[in-house]
Amino acid sequence: MGTRSITALQAKAEHNFRKGLLFRGAYTFSKSIDNGSEVFVTSGGSTRAQDQFSFRGDRGPSAFDRRHRLALTWVYDIPHLHGDSRALQALRYVTNGWQVSGTASFESGAPETIHLERFDVNGDLSSFNDRPSLGNPKVPINYSATCLNPNGTCNTGVGFSVDGTSFVDFNSSFGFDPVTGNFTATANDFHYLVVLGKNGNVGRNTLYNPGREDWAMSVQRDFKIRERQSFLLRLEAFNPFNHPNLGGGEDGVPSVSGNIASSSFLDTNLTSVGGRSIKFYARYSF
Repeated sequence: MGTRSITALQAKAEHNFRKGLLFRGAYTFSKSIDNGSEVFVTSGGSTRAQDQFSFRGDRGPSAFDRRHRLALTWVYDIPHLHGDSRALQALRYVTNGWQVSGTASFESGAPETIHLERFDVNGDLSSFNDRPSLGNPKVPINYSATCLNPNGTCNTGVGFSVDGTSFVDFNSSFGFDPVTGNFTATANDFHYLVVLGKNGNVGRNTLYNPGREDWAMSVQRDFKIRERQSFLLRLEAFNPFNHPNLGGGEDGVPSVSGNIASSSFLDTNLTSVGGRSIKFYARYSF
C-alpha cells in the first residue's frame, strides 16, 4: 500500500533445571510503521488516506503492529520418591509419574484509528476516512445512554464546530444556549474536536486495544501396565484462571470501536472474550 519501516528484536531463554523442571521463554519486540497496511479495512473506517494529496499524514503504526509479545512454556516432572517403608511405597505409587505443563502468552493490543463514519467532515466526498483533532485530553469520553440523549446536557467529550472557535457537543445539546441560540462551549471543553471543512490532527492507528493474555495448563500421568501397554490420564485447562480479554478479535466479538459516530465508541466492555474450558481424557495404548 505504501512505504513501510520495521524494527524488531527477538530474545529467547531456555533452561533445564534439576529435579525435572524445563522452562522456556521467548520475547519479541516489533514496531511496524506505514501509511497503508491493507486494501481491506482492519482499523479505522477506510483504507483511504484522510488527505488524498498528502499520504504523509497517514503515516503511523501498521494495522498489524503488535509492539510486545512474551511466550512462556514449562514442563515439570514431579520427582520420584525414594524409600523402602510401606508408607513411602504407597505414597510413591500415588505420586510418581505425574507431569505438570503449561503455556502463557502476553501480547500488546491491536491499533485502531479514531475516525468518523457516514459523515464527510473535510468535504472530500468520502464519509469513512475523516479523523478529529485532539482537544483537551483530560476530558473523559462519556457515551452512556443518558449522555447520548440529543436533548441532554451531558458532555460526551466530543465537540463539533463550524468555525473552529465555538463548539457544541457532537452528540447532545451540551454547549448550546437554547435562549440565545449560541454555542457557548470552547475547544477546551472536549476531548476530541470535529471541525467542519478541516482535517483532524489525530494520527492514524494511534489508539491501541487492550493487550491480551492466554494461559493453558495440563496435568497427566502415564501408568505403565506391561512392557507395551500403558494407560494415560490427562486434564487440560484453557484459560484456567477465567481471565477475560478485552479487545475482541475472536468469536465474532468486535474490537474497541474508534468510530465517533457509534454509540459504542471506545466502549471496552463490549469487547470481552474468553472463558475457562476444561477437558479430561483417558487413553489406553498397546
